[in-house]
Amino acid sequence: MNRQYERYRPKFYDLTDNLKRFGDTGDDLYLDNACVHAQEAVEYMLKGILTEAEVDFPQKGNTGHDIKLLMDRIIAENLFTFDRWDRLYALSKTITSWRSQGSYGLSSIKVKPQTVEEIKNIITELNEAVLISFRDKL
Repeated sequence: MNRQYERYRPKFYDLTDNLKRFGDTGDDLYLDNACVHAQEAVEYMLKGILTEAEVDFPQKGNTGHDIKLLMDRIIAENLFTFDRWDRLYALSKTITSWRSQGSYGLSSIKVKPQTVEEIKNIITELNEAVLISFRDKL
């Protein structure tokens, strides 16, 4: 895959690490950090898919971080199938909101740890689907 897509990996590792630290300490700061890293990981994956397919996407302002908007482009172009699109779509507004809440320290992010864990699992499954769909380009 391309560099844009590969940017998700360190964010995924940070997400995983912060979820573990939250579990160890119960400190909401780690959960907030996990949310921000989850948003960035999903964003980079979706942008990487669009880049690989040579489909334009917004790159400036808040629309460049909008998970729903990026998903809409992928789905509209029928780039590949993914069993969890519906669930990721349902969570897209929440995920997008984590960028501004966490990145700018506006407030503590109100989320259940199970939701972040679910998104982590979706990211893993999305990566597997991408690897299968784009294996001839790897």
